[in-house]
Amino acid sequence: MFRWGAYVLLMGLSVEAWASGVASGTSWSDLQDAISSAEALGTVSGNDAFGKYYRVADANAFNEALAAAKAVKSTDDEADMDDARVALETAYNNLSWNVADVLFTMATADGGYAYATDADELLWDSSTPTDLKYAWTLERTDERNKFYMKNYKTGSYVYEVNYGNHVLLDYEKAKVAVVILESGKFTFTSENGVFPGYTSLSADASGYVMAGQDSDSESQWTVSVVEAPTAVLSVTAVKYGTFVAPFDVTLPSGVTASRITGVNGENVLTEVAVASVIPAGTPVVVKSETPVSRTFSQLMPLGGASTATSGLLTGVYANTKAPAGSYVLMNHDDEAIFGHVVADAEPTVGANRCYLTVGGSPAPLFRLGGTTNIRQAADDGEATPAVIYDLLGRRVEVPARGIYIVNGKKVVFE
Repeated sequence: MFRWGAYVLLMGLSVEAWASGVASGTSWSDLQDAISSAEALGTVSGNDAFGKYYRVADANAFNEALAAAKAVKSTDDEADMDDARVALETAYNNLSWNVADVLFTMATADGGYAYATDADELLWDSSTPTDLKYAWTLERTDERNKFYMKNYKTGSYVYEVNYGNHVLLDYEKAKVAVVILESGKFTFTSENGVFPGYTSLSADASGYVMAGQDSDSESQWTVSVVEAPTAVLSVTAVKYGTFVAPFDVTLPSGVTASRITGVNGENVLTEVAVASVIPAGTPVVVKSETPVSRTFSQLMPLGGASTATSGLLTGVYANTKAPAGSYVLMNHDDEAIFGHVVADAEPTVGANRCYLTVGGSPAPLFRLGGTTNIRQAADDGEATPAVIYDLLGRRVEVPARGIYIVNGKKVVFE
């Protein structure tokens, strides 16, 4: 009995000591602090729209980490509590406003737009923000709602102010806190002395972006999400290509362009020359005596049409299957032609390229400025239609993509 009683007494002391140790232990208190900070945010839900919302994935991860932390806070395993605390703090820090990794412009209260110069100065003016120097993006950091603010064109970051209180950019990074006001406007505030006196980006009347006060209207920016689509204009050795862009493009030197507006009575495509600028959303055939590859980009409002049609040409802004019955530009015996697209063998038209649609009875192909069929001069001087065979010797009326024998010559239909 004595031994049993002593055992019970010792067990009682041990349980009391364990409970006291947990209650006063570092892991317990740190976990409690982490839970309290997390609960202070209130209900956390996700919305992938830009603005004062959390990302759906971040919100889900945060809620799961909070539930897991609450589940282990009364256990006797300090390692588990430490793991839960670290997971919750990580999820809390990742729970940034859904503003990262998105291109945007930032407008002043007077309607001007901030931009970066090649000299890494931060200025603003009232020009329409189509140049990439007006585009900004925020990279996430390891702290909640703090980001690295980067100019899209120069690749440099908001970093410091000079002796004149002008904000400068650099390839080094400084954290910028993003505050989203009830009005829907934004302030961009930096700590650690990057902006003197914990002040924010502010539009100075002289056209500079300075370090100003959060409460000033000049420090409150209107943000608009944009995109910077890229369009590549290329002409290969066959001297022709197709092109479309969602913005105006000035023709490079030596390149001409034309719209395809119809077919005349002899089934010849009608070409109408385009002046020095290809208007936005205008699909064209481009020509150059030498190969050309030029990349164009411009800021655009978010969203927009995925295709553009003018005359007989339809341009696409992303890789798209050409519809059956249409025609795509192909290389025939080192000559550019529009070849017919048949069902179940639709080729992909690349981004910023075009396909041709012609009503009526389909022809095997169209030459640019030529006739509806491949023709070859016969001995008697008369034009005769091409005879097309596949590699197994079978006659083909409407060729799909592949290699064929046309009038005794091997031809690649792309």
